[in-house]
Amino acid sequence: MNERDTLLRRSRTTLAGMHFRERIVWLNPFHTEHVTIRTDLAADACLEVLRAAIVSRYSPRTWFAADDQWPVMGAVSGKTFWIQRIHTLERPWLLQQGTGVVEPDGSGSVARVRIAMKPVNAVLVVAVGVISSVAALIAALWSPPFAPWPSIAWALWPLAGLAKYSTDRLWWAGDARYLQQFTVDALGASQRRPWHPYQSAS
Repeated sequence: MNERDTLLRRSRTTLAGMHFRERIVWLNPFHTEHVTIRTDLAADACLEVLRAAIVSRYSPRTWFAADDQWPVMGAVSGKTFWIQRIHTLERPWLLQQGTGVVEPDGSGSVARVRIAMKPVNAVLVVAVGVISSVAALIAALWSPPFAPWPSIAWALWPLAGLAKYSTDRLWWAGDARYLQQFTVDALGASQRRPWHPYQSAS
């Protein structure tokens, strides 16, 4: 049993029990949470630890099944990183992604992490939802009914998409807290608190 397995089990225990009101905020595709993570490790050491703890999104390990040893995919580039939780038979297009920057802070370093749906995905979700809804409305109003279904059946397509989106966002809402805890555990951090992206974390 390696150290990462032990940390992950502790994370799952810590994150058990998430209230519905904490989940429902993630129905907003633009909902964002920010957190500051302080650690005694130097910035370069933090980035190396993160690089060793995540798997590339191009790896076959991320395709079909979650793995206790490699539960998070992502990448490290310069002093920045991004991470995303891996789920079995679930591609992460609609799920939260953690993006952060690691900077020196006194004798240690600080990681400022933003957790949200990938911005381009959030915009695409809204665009696809609006376009499909308008197209379904136009089809229902001007297309002849196709027996035995009434014209309103065109609404089933956008409703099915909405159901898929809502299910994924609510079911996997705990990913935000998981990614926070994963980063804290990986860096051996001793402090975690929210931060405003346009203000100093000090």
